[in-house]
Amino acid sequence: MRTTMILILGLLGACACGTGWSAEGDVSLNGTFIWPTNKTKDFPIQSVFTPAGDKKWTVVFSFIWDKGQQTWKGTAEGDLKTGEVKGEGFHPNGKRNFTFSGTFTKEGVLNCTHNEVIGGKLKATGTMILKKG
Repeated sequence: MRTTMILILGLLGACACGTGWSAEGDVSLNGTFIWPTNKTKDFPIQSVFTPAGDKKWTVVFSFIWDKGQQTWKGTAEGDLKTGEVKGEGFHPNGKRNFTFSGTFTKEGVLNCTHNEVIGGKLKATGTMILKKG
């Protein structure tokens, strides 16, 4: 029994290595986003997806905007390995939110678009590229 448990724990640890997954199951994704008013500049962005159920995640986005640090929290659902992902993020003051959707490549890159929600309608706001690691 003890040998079986050690083997199972070892296999779980081996599966987690090199995939962008931490021991707790969080997935860190880093990359850039483009906002439509400044299409010539890529803004660095970091994100952490934390498991919240079967293919459901809470997510925290961190980036610099207008010379200040921003932290947006939200939710996502989908396959963070090679599937489709969609979700939403909320401005810290709660007055703005955006949606995002995209697909992971087999290389672990999430290519997506994002939209600001204004008056219940989506307004295209650009693209976001995130990579595991």
